[in-house]
Amino acid sequence: MNMNMSMALKGVHVYLGIETDTGLPTNSEELYNLEVFDGVIKRIEKSHSNACGIWIAPGLLDVQVNGGGGAHFTDNPSIDSIKNIIHTHQKLGTTNLYPTMLSCSDQLMLNAVDSLLECFRTGNDCGILGLHLEGPFFAPTRHGAHHTSYIRAYDQQLMNQIVDRIGGAFSLMVTLAPELITSDQIECLKTNKIILFGGHTEANTAEMQIALKSGLDGVTHLHNAMPPMTGRNPGPIGVALDSKKLYATIIADGFHVDPIHLRIAATMLGQRLLLISDAMAPCGTNENKFDLDGRTVTHHDGRLLDERGVLCGTVVPLFTMVRRMHELGEVTFEHALAMASRNVAKMLGIQDRFGTIASDRIADMIIGNIENELVGVISNGKWIRCEKNIEEMLKKNDLR
Repeated sequence: MNMNMSMALKGVHVYLGIETDTGLPTNSEELYNLEVFDGVIKRIEKSHSNACGIWIAPGLLDVQVNGGGGAHFTDNPSIDSIKNIIHTHQKLGTTNLYPTMLSCSDQLMLNAVDSLLECFRTGNDCGILGLHLEGPFFAPTRHGAHHTSYIRAYDQQLMNQIVDRIGGAFSLMVTLAPELITSDQIECLKTNKIILFGGHTEANTAEMQIALKSGLDGVTHLHNAMPPMTGRNPGPIGVALDSKKLYATIIADGFHVDPIHLRIAATMLGQRLLLISDAMAPCGTNENKFDLDGRTVTHHDGRLLDERGVLCGTVVPLFTMVRRMHELGEVTFEHALAMASRNVAKMLGIQDRFGTIASDRIADMIIGNIENELVGVISNGKWIRCEKNIEEMLKKNDLR
């Protein structure tokens, strides 16, 4: 339903995405009236009407999406793949995302850059926040689901080529092993405004602290593809939890990280914890198998496993991650929503456009019911998804 939208809702619960003095989001106990005209939020005010039975929250932002709708971005970093992936995830509540390349050849990375450049050049960039290169500069012992043939030492010349090719047209996020890069190289990347996360790493505590001091922004999928925290070597996990600056992404599907660690991370990191889907090609489909660099990955009881039994991303969209973080991480629903919206926007420096519901902003939001089921999605001021019961409610109340 890709059309300019206008609506007026009365008595709706709104997860504003505004943080309190504690750093936690405000609650949604109060009801609001919300007016959107021609895709722009024109008015939001406290309501004295009865509850209408739905809630609205900021659109979800995902910085790690490998695929969806049957498309795997690394295998085919084309414009068609990007459109398929974005369309699939937008229907599932993720209004904006970073298409993510796994470790691969130099040429495939450059092809991905060219495809995104073409999307932005032709105005087909709706839903794209930037490009995430997860790899290939990893510790060989922590390659995880990535193909070992592509894992290599840091290549400054390649990074210069990628940065020059992008030319500031869009945001670039890079995940690499911090121990493979010098402080000067980190500072060079930060000069070029690259969002830099540590992951797939064997870094010890000292190496992580040096990277943090040099400008490291965060840690990718906390607890996965990194050494465990020990008494004498807190390592990447301990440094992330102890830091007042580092962000951390986490996969809250219930398989990648034990619920105890979800709860600890939520308590320690607060607004620096970001949910990601790490979604692969089968997300949003009924497919139970796909090829990953010549390996067969099978969907089994909610998990994606290769022939070795190694977890290979997820089939879980970000909104489902929010629900599971609420249930398994034992945080409020609005807190879990903030981990997938406001917190992400703040890390990316785009909180003036995303992550909160406010007047004079282009509508970018999701709509749910009292069972916390997704029933509507609005991105860039346009309907992406509107369940029949919501359509009927809007018509019945003459709200659209």
